[in-house]
Amino acid sequence: MTSKILITLAFLTIFSPQALASLITVPLGLQSNLSQAEIEGWGWTECSRTSAWSNNITTQSILDNCDDGNYLMMALWDESLGMYGIAGAGEFDVVTRFTYGTSSSGYPPVSFSGPATDDVVDGALNNWSNGLNWYRTVGHGSWGFTTIDTVTLQSADVNLTNSLIQREVSAGGVQARGLSFHTHALGGGNVSPGWTYNVTGTNNVSMNSSDQRVFFTATVQDVPEPASLSLFGLALLAFGRYRRG
Repeated sequence: MTSKILITLAFLTIFSPQALASLITVPLGLQSNLSQAEIEGWGWTECSRTSAWSNNITTQSILDNCDDGNYLMMALWDESLGMYGIAGAGEFDVVTRFTYGTSSSGYPPVSFSGPATDDVVDGALNNWSNGLNWYRTVGHGSWGFTTIDTVTLQSADVNLTNSLIQREVSAGGVQARGLSFHTHALGGGNVSPGWTYNVTGTNNVSMNSSDQRVFFTATVQDVPEPASLSLFGLALLAFGRYRRG
């Protein structure tokens, strides 16, 4: 009877809901061509879905709906593909952090005003999480992620387009890949229609009215402490003794 109790307690500790939360898959870096079932199979929960061309969605409403977890995934449902053309996940606080102020009008250049942050030093963006570099403007500009250490916001990240700017960036051997949603000045950078994504560095895809901005949330816990792993080992040992008894 004692052996049975030890086994039960150990397994309840290791496989409790809190421990099972650590089994959520956080896909590293930029992902493409994903199905809804695949993302949900990783343990993620959809928390916001809006038309990629909607103009009345507050960023705060997205954050309020998605703040249950400590990780946030940003994705674009590409209707022409019938799947998510691009997706990226990172720590909630990093994904949602303001890194730039509000962009001015004009092309080029575009300047940014507002409080400086430690995430932007000498023009280089340093707001990495899970292999992606995240950015968000306080007002008019964009919200998204890139795979390199710089963005050129006019007002979205034009490094993602097959433009002269991108060719200059890629001349160093690195091409920008990522996702960029338009935001406007109202409500602290509410999402607005457009813009684009690029999964290869050379093939940018503009968003259409049938596409959708989709966000997913997940709670990711640290790897179990050594003490928990030791308890699991004790459970196996007790189970072995019980079987031999």
